[in-house]
Amino acid sequence: MLAQLRAQAARLDAQARELRQIINAVPEGVLLLDSEGYVVQANVTAQTYLTQVLDPGGSVTEQSLVGRRLTQLGDRQVEELLTSPPVSGLWHEIHTPTRVFQALAQPLSRSPDSPGWVLVLQDVTQSRDIQRRMRQQERLAALG
Repeated sequence: MLAQLRAQAARLDAQARELRQIINAVPEGVLLLDSEGYVVQANVTAQTYLTQVLDPGGSVTEQSLVGRRLTQLGDRQVEELLTSPPVSGLWHEIHTPTRVFQALAQPLSRSPDSPGWVLVLQDVTQSRDIQRRMRQQERLAALG
């Protein structure tokens, strides 16, 4: 009986490690938040993005994020990201002094008494800069 429990625990640990590797391989920032906005998990990309948003010039690690309540990301309240539909499309846009991110929040029920959220972040700064330059070029071309 004890051997079976140990074997099952080892399988669960292996599955948890595999899932963690998959989440870390995702090119977007992935955060797992509890129902009150506290960080439960954050992949490496999310840590990088949150360093830019929460502590520019610093370094945010998963250890410093887990248990931290997120209330504001750039110019947006986290509660708004989680509960309000975006103005257009599926993604909310988050602006910081130096970066632009898109955020997508999906409800998640980790257990019946403990709902939470998956928050996905994409850095769209470069694509926004390209779009801005293209519009500028189009305006210049229209002038002659």
